[in-house]
Amino acid sequence: MSLYKRMIKLHAMSIVGFTAVSVLYMILIIWIFPTFANKMDVMNELISGMPAGFIQAFGLEAGMGSLGEFLSSKYYDMIFIIILSIYSIMITNQLISQFIDRGSMAYLLATPYSRIKIALIQFSVFLTGLLIIMFVTTVIGIWAQTVIVTSGNQMEIKAFLEVNVMGTLLFFALGSLNFLLSCLLNDEKKALGAASLVVFLMYGFDIIAKLTEKLSWLEYATLFSFFQASDILRSGSAPVYSYFWLIVIGIAALSMSLWIFKKRDLPL
Repeated sequence: MSLYKRMIKLHAMSIVGFTAVSVLYMILIIWIFPTFANKMDVMNELISGMPAGFIQAFGLEAGMGSLGEFLSSKYYDMIFIIILSIYSIMITNQLISQFIDRGSMAYLLATPYSRIKIALIQFSVFLTGLLIIMFVTTVIGIWAQTVIVTSGNQMEIKAFLEVNVMGTLLFFALGSLNFLLSCLLNDEKKALGAASLVVFLMYGFDIIAKLTEKLSWLEYATLFSFFQASDILRSGSAPVYSYFWLIVIGIAALSMSLWIFKKRDLPL
């Protein structure tokens, strides 16, 4: 536990910072919802006049008549994705490739731990931070809607919990892919650039796939197609296959990361 505690302490401020940003945006959007609640008819009229692809891309098919739909369009479809994407890219890069690039990995390998155990400890730091961010955001979101929003406009707690569980699994899978790149590349900047490219290409593919039917096949090239916040908040559940594939992809990418880190020659 000594190495794990040391790594957590090293990244504590980053985890606290990302948690604070996520929570502040969540509270802000819930806080401004009552101001818009009485003007939803006007906003829904404007939405209905937008192109069908644009409406689908941002999950506005059902309009914005409830807090869940409002949160989906204003928080989960963009702000949430950006915050957690930056977190997953930065932290996974700092846990492996930064140590290799700066020559610090030799100190970790000099400990009595195996390479597999070191890599698992490093990944568990990322996963701990992700769980903290999601847990605190979820709890504060439930509290904020109870305090700020009238009971008639509140979203279902079950649907809210499910969208956050699905968000956690999404970034477990994306974080595992980023961790794989961190284990694969020695150069810190190259690993950071590759992880950024993968995440934001996937996000772009998801938007494009929703904008036009001709390119709808791009949804198979992105993990973001499994995370449809508006559908979950509206229906109260996510498809079982979304859970399955995100877990499988996450575990597969993590397993490959461990194998690569164990087998490769490191420039120490």
